[in-house]
Amino acid sequence: MRRSLLPLAAALITLALAERPARPCAAVAEAGRTIEIADETAIIVWDDAHKVEHFIRTASFSASAGVDDFGFLVPTPTRPELGEVRLELLDRLHAAVTAERVVEVRSFRLGCGLPLPGMARAPASVEEPRVRVLEQARIAGYEAAVLDADSATALAEWLERNDYASRPDLAAWLAPYVAAGWKVTAFRFRPSVEGVFPTAAVLLSFAAERPFFPYREPADATPGSARSLRIYLVAGGKMTGSLGERGERWPGRLEYAGRLPGLRRMLAGVLPDGALPDRPWLMSFVDLSRTRPPGDLFFSPAADAAPFAIPIEVEDRCTIPLGLLAPAALIGLLGLGLRRRRARRSARVASG
Repeated sequence: MRRSLLPLAAALITLALAERPARPCAAVAEAGRTIEIADETAIIVWDDAHKVEHFIRTASFSASAGVDDFGFLVPTPTRPELGEVRLELLDRLHAAVTAERVVEVRSFRLGCGLPLPGMARAPASVEEPRVRVLEQARIAGYEAAVLDADSATALAEWLERNDYASRPDLAAWLAPYVAAGWKVTAFRFRPSVEGVFPTAAVLLSFAAERPFFPYREPADATPGSARSLRIYLVAGGKMTGSLGERGERWPGRLEYAGRLPGLRRMLAGVLPDGALPDRPWLMSFVDLSRTRPPGDLFFSPAADAAPFAIPIEVEDRCTIPLGLLAPAALIGLLGLGLRRRRARRSARVASG
């Protein structure tokens, strides 16, 4: 049976466990079977005091019958510690940010109803190019292998020998990470029951000079259907994102930045003690790009340190029952008649 790929994200490059490589955002298995990303979410917690990034990510997707194995790669500047996080954390965080952005707009209507509510280059190896498996583990329903390679070609060959599809554009995608001495974690999901997919988010903790998201796509990536990337960044202050070492513009949009009430409580037990800054900020970004511009995504302190929120307007309608209109109109007419009678009386007194 031919195996197929779930391209979990173009940013976290996907690999097919198949005879032929697939492209990000849509994979085709035999007999027209497909699997597509609906949306992707990541939480980045930046521990500036220790220069450690805690990276949590997940994706939702739809698949036709017959899709079983899939995999993806995550590059990190240093060897990561692997873990998993329950998906409820992302739901709670999204609900809290949404609540902070809600702005109530009051309106009135008539009716009878009720009111409505940087990469540093590593020294070249003098040994024969090889791949070292630093760790193997079962994480969040995935088989994970942390890899350190001397060359992108050797890494691509290792992936192919271990049932990951390989192609020239994949080796080219890997090349700058391997040249810089980065590690690559390969995740593979093999469900014990067909149609049962991961129910937890992957957590990688690793040393870094600055917070980043692996955004870069391979050259043969093709635009797919509509997709969304949402990134929650927790740091000691307001931050902004840019692409590559030269700081090119990132199309992601900031939706919220501020000290979210209850943030510490939500992250309690998820991260090591001391990982959160004393007064953490939360930034919420969304990127709806079908085709991503080149470069990985790096975050740095924002020039504007003011809190920010794009409002979500919720209309609070106030219904005036029609039954009250007749008495109100009668009272208004009586008041108008009395004012006119007083005006005529005053005019007669003045003329007399």
